[in-house]
Amino acid sequence: MLPVCGELVLIHEAFAAAAQNLTADEKFVGLLRRQAPSIANVRPLDAKPLELDRQPLSDRPIQTVIDQVRLGVVTLDTGVGHGSGFFISPTHVLTNHHVVSGRKFVKVRLITGREILGEVIRSHAERDVAIVQVEAGGYRPLPVRMKPVKITEDVFAIGSPISKRLSGTVSKGIVSKFTSNRYGLEDIQADVNVHGGNSGGALLDAQGNVVGVIYAGVNTKTAPAGGLNFFIPIYDAFAKMNLKFKPKNNAPRS
Repeated sequence: MLPVCGELVLIHEAFAAAAQNLTADEKFVGLLRRQAPSIANVRPLDAKPLELDRQPLSDRPIQTVIDQVRLGVVTLDTGVGHGSGFFISPTHVLTNHHVVSGRKFVKVRLITGREILGEVIRSHAERDVAIVQVEAGGYRPLPVRMKPVKITEDVFAIGSPISKRLSGTVSKGIVSKFTSNRYGLEDIQADVNVHGGNSGGALLDAQGNVVGVIYAGVNTKTAPAGGLNFFIPIYDAFAKMNLKFKPKNNAPRS
């Protein structure tokens, strides 16, 4: 569950699943929020651009491609909790900084149940994004849509809420508005239901293309985070991680 402090808690850095067994302790959550970026992580703006092959965007209804989408979604096990992530290349997983903060290596669990080892190679604390690299193994990256979503557009969240056993869970909502977090960075606000463990998972459009990253929610004394949640626009996540698509003569639409 999400920690509660006062009538309303807005959590922008520590969605509960990053430390599943500890998030009931508000002092611990406070320490997580103040924690400095790990020196083991590469500062993305100091690193050279990481070029990725662009996956063709889906133009089919998500119901017809969801099985393929789920193959690109993972659960990240840190030893004290778990979060979610998704492949953006055959060897790179995008997730939240707070999911992997302070760790050099994490377990990456595929939707099939297979586990592989991942190395945290880039991280950005304020934007709350990180890159985990794995060895090549034929993993399926998700298509990434750089075109911004619109208010009232249908969106879908996918990840591992509450328990690792619930990996690949999908929920639906709409884009409610755009807002800024306490660092002045743009967030997508949507009413998609997400919970602890969803952190780092993908926000998808109605065709199954990634448009954002799950990272924060609002919690009250009377209800868990549900209809008021926040997502990192995928184009901003790419910018903060210094990720670029390789140029193509006939690049698909954004």
